[in-house]
Amino acid sequence: MGGAGATDVGQSAQSFKDPIPIPNMLMGAVVLLRPVPRQVLLRWMLESDAVANCSLAEGMPNALLEAAALGVPVIARNIPGNVRVVRHEVTGYLFDRPDEFVERFLGLDPAADGAWCDDACAGCSLDSLPYDHGASGTSSAAAVRGAMGKHAMEMISSDFSCESEEASWHGLLREVMGTE
Repeated sequence: MGGAGATDVGQSAQSFKDPIPIPNMLMGAVVLLRPVPRQVLLRWMLESDAVANCSLAEGMPNALLEAAALGVPVIARNIPGNVRVVRHEVTGYLFDRPDEFVERFLGLDPAADGAWCDDACAGCSLDSLPYDHGASGTSSAAAVRGAMGKHAMEMISSDFSCESEEASWHGLLREVMGTE
């Protein structure tokens, strides 16, 4: 796709990876990137194991909606805006404390695949899905990511479709106008 002013994703992606200077206390733990074109961001999301949202407050978290639409699970702080988009242990994970974030991340990280994910999958709603948790060469983390991604895409098409949004707005207007 081209056109006047179109961004060449391949050429420009590297320049956005130059880190922004951060305070010494965060050095090595956090990498801040400059704003990137939407095409680059979506490609990075698709290449990711998960998308994290550590915000203290959210309205409607667009980044989480985009990740869900792409089938990428999310790990998000348990706050009102995120709760609307993330169904805990179905489309992603919600966390309240930093140690929970780390635990959830390890459950989706292929490099840290192991007992934690197996234990988490044993009691969650993902067991009913047709995914093989840990057998035949598929890692538990990969199975969980696949299941969550599938559910996230289904949630977007049912709960956030144009038809669903239109019905919500019509309902609100009828309620406000007293025509229900």
